Amino acid sequence: AFIEENTLIKMSKDQGYNLFCNKIRTNNNNLPKFSSGYDYNEICNPDGELMKETAYVYCDTKILKWEDPAGNYTVKVFAQDKAGNNSVVLENQFEYLPLTSFEKDFTNVSYGQVMLNTDKKIAGDLTWGNSIPSIRNLGNTRLWMKIAQDDMGLGQSSGVYNVQFDARIGNNEKDWSAKYYPFKLKGIAGSPSASQYTQLEDILDLSKTEEIDFSILVAKWPNISATYTGTMWLEAVSAPFRICQ
Repeated sequence: AFIEENTLIKMSKDQGYNLFCNKIRTNNNNLPKFSSGYDYNEICNPDGELMKETAYVYCDTKILKWEDPAGNYTVKVFAQDKAGNNSVVLENQFEYLPLTSFEKDFTNVSYGQVMLNTDKKIAGDLTWGNSIPSIRNLGNTRLWMKIAQDDMGLGQSSGVYNVQFDARIGNNEKDWSAKYYPFKLKGIAGSPSASQYTQLEDILDLSKTEEIDFSILVAKWPNISATYTGTMWLEAVSAPFRICQ
């Protein structure tokens, strides 16, 4: 849970009136939650509390970091007099909108020399920026990575691709379970649709950096002495937060 306590700072009459009665009322009308008997007219009219200086606007700056979880945040506010007596607690909520985002530190994956019908695995690492595949979460949601590749020019035999791929996040052996065929032949225009990506098993948590590993399995060579290249697509979708119980 994200919990923080702040002391609010009193604004001047003009500053408070401009913020509440002009900016908020005009641009974010539904933001305030009023206590019983109060509304914009009661507070902002020429004979209202702010103009009569029987009330003031109090503020504080709150910054949510890029790695703070998306979702609804509850704000509780109360006043305390000089004798230490507390007012009724007023409560409101705001939503920190979700943004799923990731960054990678590599531009290509070189499978090197590959033997027929033998998995060739390329290991990532946890060191950022050395071109060995790593990936990190830059958003405010947990995320699943998704991947798609073309056939690198290896083609098909009897309607079945001659190459199969695999990938995983982290180093759990069981996560080598996302085997997938290419989604298209190399050189055909277009990019994958959502349904043509393969989702990897492990979830990348907030602000976490993890290795990403790749595997290739070639079942048949059109030309055993050729060099094959292709295109890989990486995407991310949000994953649910853990529920505290």
